[in-house]
Amino acid sequence: MIKVFLLSAALLGAVLWAEGSHGVNEDFRALENSGLIELKGERVPARYRELLELQKEKETDILIVDFYADYCGPCQRFTNELKDLMKAYQDKRVKVIKVDYESAQEFYNHSEYPVRTLPTWVILKKDKTKEWKFQEMKTGFAKQDVVKNVVEKYRKH
Repeated sequence: MIKVFLLSAALLGAVLWAEGSHGVNEDFRALENSGLIELKGERVPARYRELLELQKEKETDILIVDFYADYCGPCQRFTNELKDLMKAYQDKRVKVIKVDYESAQEFYNHSEYPVRTLPTWVILKKDKTKEWKFQEMKTGFAKQDVVKNVVEKYRKH
């Protein structure tokens, strides 16, 4: 239980600095329009946290957070699977936030978040108080139907 709490706390609060909201509105619009947003470059941890906060008030119930790298072949194949999955989940309260591992080294180095393999993907579910709760973490490439089965498991609860 403590491990799950620490993992949730790391996901939602392990940012060591806070910056303004530059870029978040554009990220948020992209997330709303396509269901999938990639975070890379400067300010990844701050933008990630801000997107989670913004999604609390939206109708999104499930977030898939995918940690990837451009040089990672399985990550690129997994991105294609996620894009196809998001076509099936349009208007179904499921979104994907992709976080570039290379852009967020400081985030990983100063948190309890255990990203050790790429791709790593996490399922977050909004509870009744509109807080994001860690549900499950998976590593490695997965086909669309595998991801869909995991998502469906948490949509039913």
